[in-house]
Amino acid sequence: MASEMINKVLLAENAALDAEAAAKEQAAALIQKAEAEAKEVSEAEKAAAASRAQEILAVAKKEADGIYAKERAEAASAQEDLVKLAAAKAEASVEAVIKHIIP
Repeated sequence: MASEMINKVLLAENAALDAEAAAKEQAAALIQKAEAEAKEVSEAEKAAAASRAQEILAVAKKEADGIYAKERAEAASAQEDLVKLAAAKAEASVEAVIKHIIP
């Protein structure tokens, strides 16, 4: 009777150890699956973020190119105005010299 009880306890202990081992395996598999899914999601988010960053950079470059072109046009116009003003002043200076030197 005592040996029967000991056998039942040993069987119960073995069953508990087997169940614990199975639970550990199942937990490890779940953790591995969760880590793989997390990595997949993370990589997808990184790719989406990189894509969005490229889109933002493209828009920023387009805007910067527009600003640069506008500023360049304004600078060219200002340069043209200065060249005209310099030519007018040079002409006025020549006329003044001619007027005062050759009356």
